[in-house]
Amino acid sequence: MSNKIEKVEDARLDAMMERYKAEIMRYQQAKPQDMQRITVIPVDYQGMYAQQMEPAQEEIVEVEQVEELQSLPIVPPVLDVQEIEETQEVEDIQEEEETQEVDEIQPATQPTADKECLRELLNQNYPQRMRFANGTAAFGEFKPYQIFKDICSAPFLSTLTPLEMFVRFSSDVRVGDADARRSERSAELKLFWGDEQYDFIFSHIPVSAVRDGELYPQLMRSKFRNPITGLHSNDDFWEFVCDYPQALNFALLLFSDLATISSYRATEYYTQPMVFIDNKGEKRLVRLRLSPKVSSKLLSRFESEELCGCDPEALAKDFVIALQKGQGISFELTAQVMDRETAEQ
Repeated sequence: MSNKIEKVEDARLDAMMERYKAEIMRYQQAKPQDMQRITVIPVDYQGMYAQQMEPAQEEIVEVEQVEELQSLPIVPPVLDVQEIEETQEVEDIQEEEETQEVDEIQPATQPTADKECLRELLNQNYPQRMRFANGTAAFGEFKPYQIFKDICSAPFLSTLTPLEMFVRFSSDVRVGDADARRSERSAELKLFWGDEQYDFIFSHIPVSAVRDGELYPQLMRSKFRNPITGLHSNDDFWEFVCDYPQALNFALLLFSDLATISSYRATEYYTQPMVFIDNKGEKRLVRLRLSPKVSSKLLSRFESEELCGCDPEALAKDFVIALQKGQGISFELTAQVMDRETAEQ
């Protein structure tokens, strides 16, 4: 009985295989305009039974040519937009977690710089002055004891009212150089009268190196460091003196003991001659002078070199320490006046 059943099943299976082969042959011989639907019937080879699917579950394949199907490229699967966004969010979260792990590994004392702090630090680097860069300054009070309204029409000279003042003492050296080395000294005086300000510039050498303003840039270049070696050199200055003999008097005083002072507050300072105009319009040639109330002391060349080696800020410290100790630093302002006729003579 079992042998008969097996034979019947084998016959049915062979018939279905022949039918399947016939369908394939008919499809291969078909032309593009004679497209037909081919029903693919899955076969259960393990149970040796052929099960035909229901019409709703049939797998329909419509093809023009077999060769065209074989030549079609493999198209990668297309992801949905929502799936892509979710994948990107997952990657961002993973990157943030990795960054947090790296930050946790770094030491807690890692230095951080804020933009505002860096900006303040950069703004503190003020550009140096071309001359008299190394110095010290203080506020004070100007007390007139004589009226000069017959010499000048400036309001602060027509009254005995005290004025607020600002004064700065400096040496003609760069910042960082010893202020006691041989150089010209300067005192800048600023007087405040209401909204008005009056500036006076003094020098401790009573004569000027040049009379012509066009020669001043050349004088400045002669005092610069050597651009090749970066060292101080007096060769350029002496070449300037040789080219313009009017600077010889200034050079002689600069290389005397007058250029090696011991204190800012014990030195005399002079202005260059200037013109004062009174209320009547008359002009006078005036030269101001700051005389210290303490006796001045000049240093020799060897004493100045020793002081520069011991303390590069000796003159500035002397001025600051005197203020801290409450010692009075005072100067007397005097004027040398010449009328126009005497000046022309």
